[in-house]
Amino acid sequence: TKAAMLLTSDEYHALAEVLDFALLLDTGHLKVSARTFNREYKIEFSSLIQKAGYLQLSDNDGTKDQNRGLREESDVYQELRKATITNKWLSLEVYEGIECVKRSMTLVQKLLS
Repeated sequence: TKAAMLLTSDEYHALAEVLDFALLLDTGHLKVSARTFNREYKIEFSSLIQKAGYLQLSDNDGTKDQNRGLREESDVYQELRKATITNKWLSLEVYEGIECVKRSMTLVQKLLS
């Protein structure tokens, strides 16, 4: 059996053909992987969001997983706004302090209302 790291949507779809599993989509990791593999974040996100049962939410500049909070103007948040996430398990992975966690939580609550 070939190992899969699920670094791109293509790798997910190939594995999903042979294995039934719930995807945990990490928005921060996805952003870095998209840049690393010269892919469009928005396309990768839209290809995976409906398959995800779990979302781990954070933002970064695409160069490394910085675990930044969500911002309304960020591409992560803008893609989340387009998606249906009310049926998914959500977690925040934010390392910028409690105030940033609170702001991110408020933005997530806006998405769910």
